[in-house]
Amino acid sequence: MTTRSMNQIFKPKQLNSVSKHPLPQTIEPTSVSQAISQSQWREAMSTELTALMKHGTWDLVPSPSNCNPVGYKWVFRVKRKADGLMDRFKTRLVAKGYNQRPRLDYKETFSPVVKPATIRAIMTIAVMNGWELRQMDVNNAFLNGELTETVYMMQPSGFKDLSKPTHVCRLRKAIYGLKQAPRTWYTALKNAILQLGFHNSKADSSLFIYSQGIEVVPTQAGLFLSQHKYVRDLLSKTNMSAAKDVSTPLSTSQSLKLVDGTAPVDSSDFRRIIGSLQYLSLTRPDISFAVNKLSQFMHKPTQTHWTATKRLLRYLKQTIFHGIQISKSGLPLLTTFSDADWAGNVHDRTSTSAYISFLRSTPISWSSKKQRAVARSFTEAEYRALANAASETMWLQNLLKELGFPLKTAPQLLCDNLGATHLSFNPVNHSQPVPHPRAFVFRIGFLLRPSSCAKGTGADGTVVGMSEGGGEYVWVEPVGVSSIWGLMGGGETEWVGCVGWGVTGWVDCVGWGVTGWMDCVGGLLGNWVGGLCGMGGNWVGGLWGMGGNWEGGLCRIGGN
Repeated sequence: MTTRSMNQIFKPKQLNSVSKHPLPQTIEPTSVSQAISQSQWREAMSTELTALMKHGTWDLVPSPSNCNPVGYKWVFRVKRKADGLMDRFKTRLVAKGYNQRPRLDYKETFSPVVKPATIRAIMTIAVMNGWELRQMDVNNAFLNGELTETVYMMQPSGFKDLSKPTHVCRLRKAIYGLKQAPRTWYTALKNAILQLGFHNSKADSSLFIYSQGIEVVPTQAGLFLSQHKYVRDLLSKTNMSAAKDVSTPLSTSQSLKLVDGTAPVDSSDFRRIIGSLQYLSLTRPDISFAVNKLSQFMHKPTQTHWTATKRLLRYLKQTIFHGIQISKSGLPLLTTFSDADWAGNVHDRTSTSAYISFLRSTPISWSSKKQRAVARSFTEAEYRALANAASETMWLQNLLKELGFPLKTAPQLLCDNLGATHLSFNPVNHSQPVPHPRAFVFRIGFLLRPSSCAKGTGADGTVVGMSEGGGEYVWVEPVGVSSIWGLMGGGETEWVGCVGWGVTGWVDCVGWGVTGWMDCVGGLLGNWVGGLCGMGGNWVGGLWGMGGNWEGGLCRIGGN
C-alpha cells in the first residue's frame, strides 16, 4: 500500500491564523496604582467618575453609628467590537454587593432576561419582511435605576474628598455590583418604554435587543449570526489555538461517567470554560448536546472530562466560522423536531430530551436537557421529549402571534418514534408512569415511517416525504380542524378519538365531533370496502380517505 508520506504528500502546517483585523495586545491593569500610571486609564477613570456625578449617584454624608458601608472595586476592560477591533478603554466602579445584608440593604433582586429564542425569532421576521435592524446601547445603564433602600459605600480611592475624609457615600442610584441593581434598571427601562406606547409581551417581557459578542453580518440571502471572534478568544485563553482539528464535538467510543478513576482537575477553570461554551451555544446548536453533557460534571471534573472538553474546543477550532444563516427563502412555517437518547447517562440511566424549532429554514430555538425521571422504555423517553417540544412550539406560536406574525398554517411537530406518536393519540392505560396524554392539547400531525409506503406529493402539503437513514418519512396533517386531543375533546371542530397502525394499514377507529366513537366499525357518509371504514370519501386500495381518496398507498386528507 502506498501512503501519502511515501509520495511526499504532507498536510501543510498552519503558520498564521487568519483574522479580518489584527488584534493588538493590550494589558489590562489589575489595580488602581497600575491604572493611574497610564494616561489612557486615568482618562477612563475620570470619565466614569464624571458620569457617576452627573447622574447624582451618591451624596457624601457623615458615617452613621449603625452604618455598614459596602466596599468598592475598580474594574478595567478593553472594549472591542464584534469583529475584534478595539473600541475604547473602559473602567467601571462597582460596589461589593456581597457585603450587603438581606432585608436591610436589599429586598427584591429578580430581573427578567430576554430569551435567546425571542431574539432569533425577531431577527428572522425582520429578514423575511425586509425590515431594518437597529441596535441601541445605554451608557451607564444601571445608574438610571432609583434605589428605594438606604445603602452606604466607601469613598473610592484616588477620588476621595480631602475635606471630608471620614464621610461615606449614601447611594441614590443603583451602582453596578449591588444585588438590586439589575431589577432597578429593568423597572426604569420598562416604565420609560411603556410611556412611549409600548406594551409588555405576555410570552416574553423583555423584547429589547442587545447581542453582546454576536456579529450580525448582512448577506444576499439575509443575515448571518456568528461568534467567531468569541471562539478565537476562547481558544487563546485555553491555549488551544494550535490544537489539532476534529470533526465531531464528542467522541462516540467513550461514555462519560461521574467517577472514572482518573485524576481530578481544577473545577474553577472547568466551570469557567463550560460557562463560556454555554454562551457560545446561543448561535451554535451543533454543540448544545455536548455542552449539556459536560455541564453534568462541573462539581467534580476529572482528567477524562477535561479531555472531552478539549475535544469540543478542537471541534470549535475547525468550525470557527460556523453560525446561523437567517434566510429570506422558505415557507412561513414553524417546524419542531423532537428526539431522545434513551438511558444514555451511564451513571443514573436517565435519558436526554432534545428539540430544535425552525421558523422557515432558520433555527430559532433548541434545547438538550437531561430528563428528571428514569424512562422504562424508549417510547417513554421519546414521549417525554415530545412533551417538552410541544410546550416550546406552543410558546413560540403565541410569541409570533403577539409580534403580529400569526402563522397561516399549523406548526409541525415531528417525532421519529412511532410508539410515542401512537401513544399521544390513543387513550390507552399503561402501567408505566408516562406523562398523561392530556398534555397534548394542540394541533398535531404524524411523522411515520411505514415499512412499505410510497412517497406522496401534494400541492396542499398534506402529504410530504422526507428521507432519513434510508427510510421514507411521511408527514400527514389533518386539515379543517382546530385541534387534536390525545385523549378526548368536545365540539364539532375537534378530533375525538385515536388512530391505530397495523401491518395492513390503518385499522383502528376515528370518531368525529358529537357523533362519537364508531367502535372501530361502521362508516360515516362513506362506503365500506374490505371491512374498513371511510369518512366522507371512498376506499381505494384497502385504505380509508376522508374528504378524498387514497393515492399510492398514502392518505391525502381534503384532496384527491
